[in-house]
Amino acid sequence: MKKTLTIYRVRRSAYDIKSQKGAYILLEAAIKKAKQSKCNVYDNNLKCIFKYGGN
Repeated sequence: MKKTLTIYRVRRSAYDIKSQKGAYILLEAAIKKAKQSKCNVYDNNLKCIFKYGGN
């Protein structure tokens, strides 16, 4: 069984490609960037993994 590499995308919204601040393999790095950029983190399927809440 082949394991898929997950890329975590830091964006304001799932389909707003222009708002992307970065793409990360490590979830922790993506969340750190999302907090700094006031963005959300999405997985390969554009499912929201981390939602920025302003904290």
